[in-house]
Amino acid sequence: MRLTLPIAAWIVMQLAGCGGSGPAVLSPDAISDAARKSVSSVVNISSTRMAQQQQQGPGLGRFFGGPSAQQEQSLGSGVIMTDSGVILTNHHVVQDASSITVTLHDGRALSASLLGSDRQTDIAVLQLEGDVSDLQAIEVGDSTQLRVGEIVLAVGNPFGVGQTVTMGIVSAVGRVGMGINQYENFVQTDAAINPGNSGGALVDLEGRLVGINTAIATRTGSYSGVGFAIPSNMAVTLMTRLLTEGKIVRGWLGVRLAELTGKLAASSGDNRIQGVVIAGVVENGPAHQAGLRPEDIVTRFNGENVSSAAQLHNVIATAGANAEFSVEVVRNGEHVTLRGTLGAEPNVPIPDAT
Repeated sequence: MRLTLPIAAWIVMQLAGCGGSGPAVLSPDAISDAARKSVSSVVNISSTRMAQQQQQGPGLGRFFGGPSAQQEQSLGSGVIMTDSGVILTNHHVVQDASSITVTLHDGRALSASLLGSDRQTDIAVLQLEGDVSDLQAIEVGDSTQLRVGEIVLAVGNPFGVGQTVTMGIVSAVGRVGMGINQYENFVQTDAAINPGNSGGALVDLEGRLVGINTAIATRTGSYSGVGFAIPSNMAVTLMTRLLTEGKIVRGWLGVRLAELTGKLAASSGDNRIQGVVIAGVVENGPAHQAGLRPEDIVTRFNGENVSSAAQLHNVIATAGANAEFSVEVVRNGEHVTLRGTLGAEPNVPIPDAT
């Protein structure tokens, strides 16, 4: 691939200092190599469902009267995760589908069955049926290592035009509170993502999966420079649970969380501290049994820095029921590490701090 000088210079700047004692050297073919490595693992998905539609009166449509069943077609993308034909995609791509057809990179069209789906994170897992020989499972990367400014590629089937690769950078990581899913921890990218890209792959320059493209922020319905992907670590964890357990049982700590105020940060003795505040603890819940108290400031959970209540809520849920946890808190200016075991998320009211 021939690059113009400004783009080539920008890419080298992004990668400078990575993986060695000096600046990394980027091959002119690095982007096309990453695309070539990953495209065979990305599929097109077509699903059909029956939807009830109100029939229109004379002059507005062919029929009139009561509601009728109409076929709706949904187009999206998916990623081959195993050479036996397990496909990872978005829940909304196959939601309520009566039939699912997957078209591979080599043109083969195979039926697929739904193995499991989770609406709250927009993840679904499919199993290809028929001839699943010569499948190329994607290599999975570590999404926790993504850095803002890192180059990524989005691979999918926008608008049903066929497999397409676009390039951009990681604009942000750990995006929460977007109102897209109940549980969010998005990788934000400016790689062009459009309708039909849903369920497709976000890959790094090694061709490794680092996200499942799922949504865009737009006022027009099309690409506006802001796309969101479910990080690969989160997606693979959920996929594994759907395959082994058939459902997602989320972790529960038994606390009410609040954002950290300047006053509480000052009371810790460090105005620069980041974390969230324990505002309430369920009696005999996992947090109570581990020794957490109201007004503790949670700074790390299972080794991950805590930046917001929404982020911590998601991390706890994703860890799953019965998972062991370690939590680092600041209590009366002192750093304390506590350990325990998460419960299964129930519908239990959490008391306010007293």
